Amino acid sequence: MSFYLKKALYIETNYSHYRNAHKEEALQVTRDAISFLFTDYLQSFDAVMGTRSAHMFNMFIMRDELFDVYSEWLFTILFEVQENLDTSNYLGQEERVFGYVSELLLDT
Repeated sequence: MSFYLKKALYIETNYSHYRNAHKEEALQVTRDAISFLFTDYLQSFDAVMGTRSAHMFNMFIMRDELFDVYSEWLFTILFEVQENLDTSNYLGQEERVFGYVSELLLDT
């Protein structure tokens, strides 16, 4: 059994919301990382970017086994993004880029 908090974006897609609130380059680097590491998830990522709702805040309840598999998948992507994203000009809240990206990866 899993439990997620879902947030609806009535006007924007997940992609446009992120682009308007954060540095867009992080999403392209994330998409590239998924394309390179987990090609089977690329279509799902693109679909999530086009929807108007998401499970945000990185909050969920799941069995240990699922959490381990999910964490390995998630951090493999995030470490690849970290290697390929120049965050030297990210200040303040933008330094949380990996948290923001991981919220969108939950639905992927």
